[in-house]
Amino acid sequence: MANDFSKVYPMTKALSQELSDSIPIEIYEYIIAHMDSTSALKNCSLTCRAWLQASWKNIFSRRRIVVDCNNCEAFLQLIELDRQSVTIIRFIRSLHIEQGDSRLLFRSTGPRNPKTFQFDDFLPRFVGLVSVKTLRLGWIRRDIGPTMITSLRTNFGKVTVLELNSVVLASADQLLDILISFPSLTNLTLVGVAFSSLSESYSVYEGEQTFFVERTLPVPPKLNELSCNLPRDETVFIFSWLTAHGVSSIQRLNVTLIHESSNAAISRYLRKFGSTLEELTIGSFVSISPEGACVEDFR
Repeated sequence: MANDFSKVYPMTKALSQELSDSIPIEIYEYIIAHMDSTSALKNCSLTCRAWLQASWKNIFSRRRIVVDCNNCEAFLQLIELDRQSVTIIRFIRSLHIEQGDSRLLFRSTGPRNPKTFQFDDFLPRFVGLVSVKTLRLGWIRRDIGPTMITSLRTNFGKVTVLELNSVVLASADQLLDILISFPSLTNLTLVGVAFSSLSESYSVYEGEQTFFVERTLPVPPKLNELSCNLPRDETVFIFSWLTAHGVSSIQRLNVTLIHESSNAAISRYLRKFGSTLEELTIGSFVSISPEGACVEDFR
């Protein structure tokens, strides 16, 4: 039956101009939205201006764009072009930005990368990324300033999924400033995040070696998923913060066990809110040390 049908209605035959013009553009957009072939989507994007945006929307809904010191200038040129005409910038849903260098980061082997990529300098120019829902920030260093925080709040306010990977911050307060920049955040992954120092606002809690948040800190995002692969003190801080604010929205939790004090902080959270979890994954700690970072960056 299928072979007979293909003989009568050959699929390679182009539609007549009259028939093509009579089909609403929404029908084409619906078909393009359900296409899986990258090559076919690229061909659709080149077919006509009417199919361009629907094709790009599908292509970039499943692909992560990576920006670092090597391609940042080209990416910024694309952002500038988007002010004048439609480009892929407004369709990117997943973005990965690697700082890759820092004004305070010493490289023990070879010269410094001449293409210094500092978040404070570049993030304010990352505008027009209105579709970004998933954001990964890597290699953030403790010399970041208020400009970066403001840029995150202004340019990435719709982000729901955030990953911080290989990050060294001056204090826990810097981490909180980053996290509360995303009011819609529901999924958080923290890998290799370290603080150069912990504030005096933390003290021993109930005789255990667990820091407790004494002063008023921002309310955590209403997370559905949390994944943490952190050193001892950072793990303690995160779970003390969540416990102190009664965050019970987490349904999927992935944590690492590393030390008695951090395990106690996790256990305290689980005793209070573990019944609301749908999935719990516990693993062993894996140290994340970016190549070339000096020892003092990781205490």
